[in-house]
Amino acid sequence: MGRFIPFVRTFAPIVAGMVKMNFKTFMMNSIVGAIAWVFSMMLAGKFIHGYVLEKYNYDLTKKIELIAIGIILLSVSPIIFNVVKSKLKK
Repeated sequence: MGRFIPFVRTFAPIVAGMVKMNFKTFMMNSIVGAIAWVFSMMLAGKFIHGYVLEKYNYDLTKKIELIAIGIILLSVSPIIFNVVKSKLKK
């Protein structure tokens, strides 16, 4: 589940090391999680694209670059916000 929840993803390897989890077990769980993550994201993209294409007759692949940039900006926006906020306090 660590791949699907950002907070858990951060601490899963650390906790596994602290409790001395078997390395083979950790690697197997990590590999299975990675495969599940990739396929779930691919399927989500396929179904969302199909839904938008059918419902709104709009092909998302025409704007894939903008969508990718938007996702990246959204994911780093808390960092940018905190940096700007700390600069304004000084």
